[in-house]
Amino acid sequence: MLKLETTFLFFTFLAFSALNGCTTENPGYESYEDCSSETVPVRQQFSLADPYTVDILFVIDNGPGMSAFQQRLARAMPSFVEALSATALDWRVGVTSSDMHSSGAQGALQIGSSCEGSAAMLEDGGENIAEALACNVQLGEQGSGFRQGLAAAIEATRLDGPNPGFVREGSRLVIINFSSHDDCSFAENNSLDQSDPNNCVWQNDTLESVENLIATLQQNVKNGDDFLVGEPISFVAINAPSNHINVNAPDAPNPVCNAPDPAFAGNRYQKVIETLGVLGETHNICASDYSDILINVVQDAIKVRNESICVEMPMIGAPQMIRMIDELGPNAEEEIILGRGDYLHIGPTDACENGAIAIATNAHDHLPYHIAEVFFCRADE
Repeated sequence: MLKLETTFLFFTFLAFSALNGCTTENPGYESYEDCSSETVPVRQQFSLADPYTVDILFVIDNGPGMSAFQQRLARAMPSFVEALSATALDWRVGVTSSDMHSSGAQGALQIGSSCEGSAAMLEDGGENIAEALACNVQLGEQGSGFRQGLAAAIEATRLDGPNPGFVREGSRLVIINFSSHDDCSFAENNSLDQSDPNNCVWQNDTLESVENLIATLQQNVKNGDDFLVGEPISFVAINAPSNHINVNAPDAPNPVCNAPDPAFAGNRYQKVIETLGVLGETHNICASDYSDILINVVQDAIKVRNESICVEMPMIGAPQMIRMIDELGPNAEEEIILGRGDYLHIGPTDACENGAIAIATNAHDHLPYHIAEVFFCRADE
């Protein structure tokens, strides 16, 4: 009987714990060849998000020059809601602003100033959703010129943040950032000169790193020091194309496009997309109509999709077996061994250096449980 080094990492969307150091027999592994003498067999468990439950957060730039963009976005909301309603998803949507100033939203869900009778959190099956959402995304342009879209997304999704209950346990989370300027998220104690918003460009080395911001966002859906194993977060950026041009004071940044107001390169948002890989996508805020963009967002980012998992230890080669089980821990009683068409071995990526695997939705969407158990070989230390 083959002995396995076993690491149990299990994730629920808002609670996460781990059992380490267990060694157990695994009869289901016997039909596979042993790892080589230089490698060690490993078993890890991943709790996947419910593919049919999704929470959607719009982070709307409400800084100067955004009104015309917001109005165009509002006109596309009927198409967005119609596309959402055509899916089999259980969805909810909320809106916050990029204003993290003490007088701003600071991540709290918002209701448009002229939206009488609207709600901050809109849910599938509600009345007049398209009209309410069209109103809520029009937050005006009186917000801070220091547009902290990433920081606002982090604050809006914190467990102990301003929106308790918005992000549901076991749900997927889709963040849609809408801005005519690049992200300017900074720590409270940093050295950014806040006398001029252009310093977001001139002094971008003082901003919080994109890597740290992504890690903090992921921290919102885990507990303690255990790393998120499922990948239920998708990020959509609707902004001006990146140009990766460094601009130094006193030269003002040049807009990438004008439609009709100027929009400036979203270099930091592009870095988020590049880091997240298949979990990120970007669209041009200078498009004349956002209807097709939002329909594509529903199809590509919101609609039921494969879910990526990232193993905790370096995986040598492809996984030896993946199965769906009915219980976290060593006492699972039901199992369905996945065929090769049920998952894709991606391998090491920038976002998952140990090795990523994409689990097909149809491998578990019909099951009452969403726990994947992966068997693979790692290097013998």
